Amino acid sequence: MRLPHPCRGLLLLGALALAGCTLLTKAEPLEVTYLAPPLPEATPAAGASGPALRMTRVAASAHLRERVLVAKGKHSFRQSDAWHWTEEPSGYLERALDVVLFESGAFTRHMSAAPRTLEVELTAFELEGTERVEAHVAAHLLLHDDSRALREGTLRSRVRVSDPEDPDAVAQAFGKALDEVAQGLAQRLR
Repeated sequence: MRLPHPCRGLLLLGALALAGCTLLTKAEPLEVTYLAPPLPEATPAAGASGPALRMTRVAASAHLRERVLVAKGKHSFRQSDAWHWTEEPSGYLERALDVVLFESGAFTRHMSAAPRTLEVELTAFELEGTERVEAHVAAHLLLHDDSRALREGTLRSRVRVSDPEDPDAVAQAFGKALDEVAQGLAQRLR
């Protein structure tokens, strides 16, 4: 259906006015803050050279990416538009495990075939709670040889965030939770 000539002009004028309003108004730009949790520091034992261990790359659940996740309920999350990690959280866990397992001398890293292989999947890396906000980190581990599983389980850590509005406090809480998961995993392997 064709609109009569005067109606087309009014429609065009209305569209231009709307576009002009959009172009002339400025919204505040979204400021993105990047967070990086501190990693554990290695305390190597003198002359330590633990048993051989091969560790695969740390995998992560598909929803764990660069945006900070905030739990909305028990089974739902939202991604923060303003807070992002400097990298994917699986990289933080992998480096924490490198420090706790290998740099400390508790285990000797083997790159190819080893008597034991460790596979780790990061399953949680999110902020939880409203009254008491916590950094929640969880990882599933599987230690196996060529034919069977030797150890398997999930490790969790929840660390209270002192000030949920402060990105440094959030990063510190996640750093502590990462350290607790890495230390717990090392204890299970010993």
